[in-house]
Amino acid sequence: MRHLGIVACIGSSVLLSACGAESSVHLAVTAAAPTASPVSAPCVRTVHGVIAASQTISPGYLPKGFQLTEGDPNDAANQMTTYGTVGRHSSHDYVEVRITDNSSPLSASIIGRAGTVTTTIQGHRGLVATGLPAPFEGVYWKPRPQTLASVVGWGLTTGTTLRVARALSVSPGGIVSLPVRTGQIYGRAAAIGRARRAAIFIPSGAVAKLTSWTEVQTLIERAYGSEVQFKGPSPLNVTPWAPAWAVIVYAKFPLELRRSSRNGVLPGPGASLRDPNGNFANAELIMVNAASGHQVPALWMQSNAGWFAAITDRDPALKGCPGGSTSRLPFGVLTRDEESFTVRGLRRPQPDGVRNSVIMKLTTIRILAQHGLCGGLGADCSINQLVWPTITIERAASGKSLPCPPPGFEGPSPRGRSTTKRVTVEFGISNAGNSEGGCGPPPKWVYSMKDLAPAP
Repeated sequence: MRHLGIVACIGSSVLLSACGAESSVHLAVTAAAPTASPVSAPCVRTVHGVIAASQTISPGYLPKGFQLTEGDPNDAANQMTTYGTVGRHSSHDYVEVRITDNSSPLSASIIGRAGTVTTTIQGHRGLVATGLPAPFEGVYWKPRPQTLASVVGWGLTTGTTLRVARALSVSPGGIVSLPVRTGQIYGRAAAIGRARRAAIFIPSGAVAKLTSWTEVQTLIERAYGSEVQFKGPSPLNVTPWAPAWAVIVYAKFPLELRRSSRNGVLPGPGASLRDPNGNFANAELIMVNAASGHQVPALWMQSNAGWFAAITDRDPALKGCPGGSTSRLPFGVLTRDEESFTVRGLRRPQPDGVRNSVIMKLTTIRILAQHGLCGGLGADCSINQLVWPTITIERAASGKSLPCPPPGFEGPSPRGRSTTKRVTVEFGISNAGNSEGGCGPPPKWVYSMKDLAPAP
């Protein structure tokens, strides 16, 4: 049988708390979106959620020539992430960043150093270790009561090590409440203004939508194909659910590049300004944090990118319930419109008149586990993780049939007769690496399963 259903789970587990009949359920974040549905009615319910986030780090400053040499900044829990120089002319200097679980108060004893000098790191009390053997320099602080962060440099001055520590973005992980409303934010015009000034070329126009990096990243990957795994700049992955303006600044060819770029090198339009498919780019995606106004250039692209039209604009100044549903979902959870964008290819007509349709329902992994579908490797099937399972129905053309072999069996039977059935309808259900299919329509539980983000 052909497997039609594919879904990608973004982020980790999310605790959902819905007003009304649903309460205290864990939800997960799933894949992406079509153009926003014109919904003028207000939301019937609001969904509040939290996400189990990985511990992440993002260096805001590194010495010249330093780059990541070891570790994963996007999953930095209890491991070391190292930055240094590489290549033929590399030095032996490096800096180590570590985040560990430690609930003890900050003191010389917990870092194992006799001599320390007190300092301040991002508003927190810090210690500079003075008893390290040369040429080590170490800085320690606690960004959270349960987390110890450290920056240890080899061959660096105390001032340089402190500068790395003070510019380091640390997300210690744990349970994080996903924002539903943004509060006071940078407005659309202010975000566009910041993005225009940050662009590598002189733009002629710009458009913006209020969303989060989770949604943007997923739609980019869906738009450019499953072979593209687009993580984006490291700062965006520290808190990918944070409300942010996705701003596209664009210009006509030939591009008028600014005199200096962000890294001191001007890219040539024919060499570097290309989208992930290798096409010439005349636009740049810049994410602007809605709370701080900090801007992060994310992608060079073509200005007619279809995925941007699919993003739900969650600007509170707009009327109606955003995202094609009667439920208001938190940032970091993709809307119904966005999920529809990810399955758009499954609805296209197939050869020989075969017709495909998709059933879209937002549910929990606990419900799917009751029917033999769990959430994939490492998933806890006992929690109510919210997922968009992809449920497909394949129908043969009038007067024709589809081959449907029994589950897990290929080829003829031992007696030489084929065991493949001929049917007019097949179904497939896929959820984060787990899938099942069958001959005939989907099981009855699929139709009776409650949709937590129903269409109006």
